[in-house]
Amino acid sequence: LFELHTSVEQGCQATVLLMDGEKLKDALQGGTVDDVTIALSMIDARSAEAWNPDDKAKIDQAVTASVGFMQLDLEVQAYLRASLAQQASVELAGEPTNWGLMSGVASLYQAQAKFEQAGDLHRQALTGREAELGADHPLTLNTVAKLANLYLDQGKLDEAENLYRRALVGYQAELGADHVNTLGVVGNLAILAEGRGEVVEAEALYLQASEGQEKALGLDHPHTLMSINNLGVFYTEQGELAKAEQLHRRVLARRELNFGPTHPDTLTSLHNLANVYKDLGNLAEAEGLYRRALAGYEAKLGPDHPSTLMAISNLANVCMDQDKHEEAAPLYHRALVGRDKTLGPDHTETLSSANSLAIWYSIQGNFDQAEPLYQRALAGYEKTLGASHPDTQSTVNNLKLLYTEHGKSGLAAALQRQYADNNADADMHAANELSAVESSLDQPNDNGCGCVMS
Repeated sequence: LFELHTSVEQGCQATVLLMDGEKLKDALQGGTVDDVTIALSMIDARSAEAWNPDDKAKIDQAVTASVGFMQLDLEVQAYLRASLAQQASVELAGEPTNWGLMSGVASLYQAQAKFEQAGDLHRQALTGREAELGADHPLTLNTVAKLANLYLDQGKLDEAENLYRRALVGYQAELGADHVNTLGVVGNLAILAEGRGEVVEAEALYLQASEGQEKALGLDHPHTLMSINNLGVFYTEQGELAKAEQLHRRVLARRELNFGPTHPDTLTSLHNLANVYKDLGNLAEAEGLYRRALAGYEAKLGPDHPSTLMAISNLANVCMDQDKHEEAAPLYHRALVGRDKTLGPDHTETLSSANSLAIWYSIQGNFDQAEPLYQRALAGYEKTLGASHPDTQSTVNNLKLLYTEHGKSGLAAALQRQYADNNADADMHAANELSAVESSLDQPNDNGCGCVMS
């Protein structure tokens, strides 16, 4: 993997043949190409072996001193995905009206975030299948669902919902309500409904997807476990913690049994269950699970992986909730440094870490350290999210509180005037509330704690 990185970096040309042409066409048309792209996303250079242990140590040292393991994984994944898409495009050029092949190639482009190329091919494939097979043929509906997935990835929620509902009606009529294709669309509609705040509809759809997939695929199928996990995350966000705990415990037990204790999916379940315990006030149990998840992420994904950094941040939060301020400080520092490096200075998670560390300094009465961190978070949120976003406004409130507590009423008043027009809907209560909670389905949640966190 490191040799591939260094060769490409130096401008060398390489040809990567992941499968022969006929097998690739079969995979693209049969839908199993998703298994290939998933496999490519699981590249883990840190776990790779060498014939000679001494060679492994030297290569590990070279990777650490240069590109770093996480960046190496990302670069190799991108190169192999691009090679696969290029090979598939050659096959498509020989069969330009093979709509199944075209739809598969579009999915490969989508996996590379080449949304424009993916959209053109998905739409062309959909037009072709509608003309040849009809609007309600299952293969046509497959293409409809794939185009909806693309729109969801692009944040085009209205377009995605319209296509998902078309696919749902068609699948129900052609394949039945309990078919796995139907249930997959139901799960995606649940995500959209939750995002729109349609809680009752979202719950019904999550339940339909998880119960249907368990019946059709079995409890231990990865899709079933993901659906149950997503329902658990939904219940956590809605404050229905008893239901969330039961579901996350169930998923954790099956993932530990089927995948092992250090698999990323298992670690996600640990982390999600820790979130539930934190919200329940079972802070010692939450801390133990966060520490287990963190140890697993560090070993499996490396110290600077976003999931590792999220676990660090949440562990710091639960330490603060238990008044373990001295334990929280180095964790907040580490999360901020890691996110600066991995995600960049203007990423919202990096800004959240800056805000959290500022709160820590504020609690210690350290104005000189807190102020620049608040100012950095505020400038970043305003640039990235806008002045009226809740995260921006909560940071305004934190900084204003800092000025007030340290007798700088003039600065507090100036800040109030600057953001007065955007502050009407902001939460201006005491500094022990959360202003916003980000949810990420089948990913650990980076929930704040203490003070007004963003």
